[in-house]
This record gives sequence, structure tokens and C-alpha cells, in this order.
Amino acid sequence: MPISLGAVTDEISINLEEALSWAKKKELDYIDLRDLWVAGENICELSGDKVNKTYELVKASGLPVKTICPTLFRALLNGDDVKRLKENRSLVNRDDSQYAEHLRILKHSIDLADRFDAPFIRTFAFFREKEPDEVWETLIEAFALPLEMVAERGKILLLENEDMSYAVSGSEAARLLQDINNKHFRAIWDPANAYNHEEVPFPAGYNQVKPFIELIHAKDISGSDIVTMGNGAINWDGQLKALQSDKYSGGISIETHTLTGEQTLLEGSEANLEYIRTRLA
Repeated sequence: MPISLGAVTDEISINLEEALSWAKKKELDYIDLRDLWVAGENICELSGDKVNKTYELVKASGLPVKTICPTLFRALLNGDDVKRLKENRSLVNRDDSQYAEHLRILKHSIDLADRFDAPFIRTFAFFREKEPDEVWETLIEAFALPLEMVAERGKILLLENEDMSYAVSGSEAARLLQDINNKHFRAIWDPANAYNHEEVPFPAGYNQVKPFIELIHAKDISGSDIVTMGNGAINWDGQLKALQSDKYSGGISIETHTLTGEQTLLEGSEANLEYIRTRLA
């Protein structure tokens, strides 16, 4: 199967109608749903009416939804909370810990994934307060209940590497995925998110996480600035060639982020899409 191309809709426009129109015009294969309608309002925070409106617009567009993107487990990791809720799942709905709150977010995300027929739900690997080895067993245990929850509904958690988490680099993400070893736990590979780690994102990081990748986030970085692809520090030419030679058949999602200079978000997303298509041709 060929590589599919999509976008996180708020990386086109926070207005879903505008984002869907552009995605259709550009003949994207799918969309990912994260923030909608109001800047910073995640899909898991939408009112029922807004969810219904979103559903009707997406359905009318004919574009499949690949990923529901909550801010899942951007939270503090607390071993006592993990152990308590793992031992007694019935406490989840009334426990006041951050871990329980995020399990409730996951439950809602699974419901949304069912509604939008999306196979994937995005997650992070908690806030990085210590060195990973100090909390590794707790981190593994923290994903046990979430993976039970997604498996029961036939969904897959996608771990996104991120520089504030316990999975910054390709090797850290791969280690967590390998140690947990669950078919419902796979990877979003974001080379730009791995930039501040000592491990070079490509080829070193990619080669570590490669067996687990279902989705790739496409953006570039220069210093602390997010830039269009090919104008930053990530070797996207090499990365895209490697995906082709490795017969990667997952998705690449445009995730342009805020750009410096005069370029609008939409212009940046268009430039990134053109960059990818030119090199995959």
C-alpha cells in the first residue's frame, strides 16, 4: 500500500469547515481531529452540540478520520495512583487524581473514536520529572489499564514522542513500546519533537522506532523556531526516502505548527504538503 497523506485539521484552520474544504481540494487521504472551532479547545472538551456539528461536517466531506488527538497523559506520573486504580478499576469515575482524570479522558476519546470510526487515539508518556530509569516500571504499569480499555473497543493507542515526556527520542519511544509489547500500542513518529535530544532524529531515532510506526507528524525545526519542511534541522529528504525504501504504508500527517515570519499557517501547511508530495512522487 502507498503512503497516505493527511493533516491535523487545526494545522490548516481552527474552523473545521475551512480545514475540510482545503483537505478535499488538496485530495488528502484522511484527517486527524485535535482542536476544533476555538483555539485550544480539544475535541474531548467539545459540547455535545459541537461534537454533533463536527460529525455531520466530517461525514459530509467523505474524509476518513484516522486519529482522535486528546492531550492524553500530559500529566504527572504518580505510582500510588497507578497502583490504586489498576487494582480497582471501579474507582476511575470518582477518583480525583490526575491519572484517573486522564483515564476518563481516554474513555471519552474511545467513544469519539467509535463515533468517527477512527482506529487510533494519540497519547503522550507523562511529564518528564526524573530520568526515565527511575520511573520505568511505574511508567510501564501506567499503560496497563489504558491498553485494556482500548483493546476492549478494538482501538490502538499511538504514542507520540515529545520533548517534555518520558519518550523524547526514537530510542526512548521504542524502548517503552518494546517493553510493553502490546499490539494495541504503536507509535507516532515526530522527528522535530525529538530534535532537542542528543540522539539525531534521522537516521538514528527513526531506525529505533521504525518497527512501531503507524503515523508520522510532518514539520521542521530550526533552533527554537518551527519552520517549513526542508528549511530546518531535520533531514526530511533522507527520512522520506527511507520511508519509501522501507515500504512504509502508514500515514504522514501535516502538523505545521506556528511559523515565523509572514507565512500563514495555511500557507505553511500547503508548502509542507507540496514538499512531501514532490519527494514521494
